[in-house]
Amino acid sequence: MNLVFVYGTLMKGLSNHFLLENSESKFIGKAITIKKYHLTASEIPFVNSEIQTSFILGEVYQVSNSVLKKLDKLEFHPNWYKREIIQIKIIDENENEDENQNQNENQNQNENQNQNQNQNENQNQNQNQNQNQNQNENENENKNQNQNQNQNQNQNQNENENQNENQNQNQNQNQNQNQNQNQNQNQNENQNQNQNQNQNQNQNQNENQNVLNAYIYFNNTDFGFVIKSGDFRQYIEIIEKSKQKQK
Repeated sequence: MNLVFVYGTLMKGLSNHFLLENSESKFIGKAITIKKYHLTASEIPFVNSEIQTSFILGEVYQVSNSVLKKLDKLEFHPNWYKREIIQIKIIDENENEDENQNQNENQNQNENQNQNQNQNENQNQNQNQNQNQNQNENENENKNQNQNQNQNQNQNQNENENQNENQNQNQNQNQNQNQNQNQNQNQNENQNQNQNQNQNQNQNQNENQNVLNAYIYFNNTDFGFVIKSGDFRQYIEIIEKSKQKQK
């Protein structure tokens, strides 16, 4: 079986599509060329492989050898049009909806991770504020203790030692908490990086799966109406509108 990319009258609803309406032909999907080419039309379309103007829109079909011979006959291959292999990408609307859903899910995951990071940052800020308050309270206590040193030196010394021990314990606990929070943040960052890498890999895999090698019929004749959009159907619409105006 052969894959053929059609961009003109062989597409659905146009004059030569009947050649693909049989049991030996299967519609694969709408597609676009990976590289840019030059599409012109004078009743029939021509794609010039030597000029880069736009990506060409069309349809991909899987056809038998006998159908391919009929297409060669229609296009006068290789004397008028020349059949060559190019790379195309499937762009069916259903696949685009699936990609959008995956992107939305990934965005929601990233937003949840960012919220968790912000919560961790807020916890760190609150702990730092509590530490500063504790330090200020300790300084005030030390000043009061110094004023009363002459009266109760022995008691103050014992109390100071106990307080210093408590402070050291509190500081050690705070340091441990900060280390744990930093570890959690690093883990979240690593998870984000891994998820982003996985997302990029999935996107690349999806793109590679959608890229196919297919036959196209080139004609390097450069005359007629230049279709900058790369869509022959737009040319058909323009011709039909001009005919209606003439009537």
